[in-house]
Amino acid sequence: MGIKILIADNHKIFREAVGSLLSNEPDMEVVGVAEDGRTAAQLARELQPDVITMEISMPNLNGIDATRLITREMPKIKAIAR
Repeated sequence: MGIKILIADNHKIFREAVGSLLSNEPDMEVVGVAEDGRTAAQLARELQPDVITMEISMPNLNGIDATRLITREMPKIKAIAR
């Protein structure tokens, strides 16, 4: 099994494009997608990804606060913010 990735972005076309690109990599697996910060935090707890790609400006909980919450609860998860 490769690197487990969660994509968090409120733009559907971005989630789909990044998901498609990453899914073609043999050592990477997109385990989930979230369209807002609260869903990203919930999915991070459930799916335990290795990496989260996090948009900074999202509804319901912005990416900065979601990243703080996730990394505080699950410090092994790495976040890439954009």
